[in-house]
Amino acid sequence: MKQVLRLSLPTLLALFTILLAGCTKKSDDFLLSGLSNEKQHKFQEALSDFNNAIRLDSNNAKAYLRRALIACRTGFTQPVGADLSKYIELTSPDLATAYIGRGLTNMLQGNIHESIKDLDNAIVVNPANI
Repeated sequence: MKQVLRLSLPTLLALFTILLAGCTKKSDDFLLSGLSNEKQHKFQEALSDFNNAIRLDSNNAKAYLRRALIACRTGFTQPVGADLSKYIELTSPDLATAYIGRGLTNMLQGNIHESIKDLDNAIVVNPANI
């Protein structure tokens, strides 16, 4: 005789949730996909991946940095400053690379005073590499 397994509705929902959690992409999955697409010069796909990574985890610093770098490479300077600011905020304020990138972006946008501040910060935090 066959035995029938009977599960309550809350138990079924819990199992279903666990199964779905294993199937959904996480922020770092999109980050890795974006890095792969960026390496293959598939910039639109990479941007989409980085956008999804940020949507799932607004504290994914690497996704902000990579999105900013792709925007620079493809000629879009408007979101770059905000993304680099978020990257600096999420990591630490002593990142010369981010300061230089944001400083150059500010310069291109005509924000000379902000550009000078960022470039000065880059020199302060890492004078050997400037």
